[in-house]
Amino acid sequence: WVEFGIRNGVGTAFENMLNRVKPEKPTCLRYGSHYRHILDYVDSYADPMVGICWDFGHANLLKWEQKDAIGFLGDRIKCTHIHNNFGFCDDHSTPDMGNIDWKSAMSALAATGFDGPLTLETHCWYKDYDLFRSFAKHNYACVSYLERLMKQEG
Repeated sequence: WVEFGIRNGVGTAFENMLNRVKPEKPTCLRYGSHYRHILDYVDSYADPMVGICWDFGHANLLKWEQKDAIGFLGDRIKCTHIHNNFGFCDDHSTPDMGNIDWKSAMSALAATGFDGPLTLETHCWYKDYDLFRSFAKHNYACVSYLERLMKQEG
């Protein structure tokens, strides 16, 4: 699929995933269990259409130092998944609900020259429309804050 995308001008971004063994497939590991591995994989294509989707929440669960990992990956980061957690569960919480050091992470991302969107990947379980609107507004305020942090460094 990656080669098909390259031939047709469509980029591919591999996400840093959690390295978990699926119970039904004990030998099935997700690639990218360390940011160095995912970079090796991306670089094996030797094409600027192939890059990385940096998932901040997954990196936090893996206890990676975001600024070091982002700095190492540099301009290979093509897109983002913005969410937070406290390092125990893949909660997909809003950016302010967890322990990610956003100032450090956004500074590192800005230093790479990243100019793509900050894509939220937060989960909302509200069924009530007014609560959902409130959640959406809060997410917007959070991502606006992260954009301001990037501009301070950029």
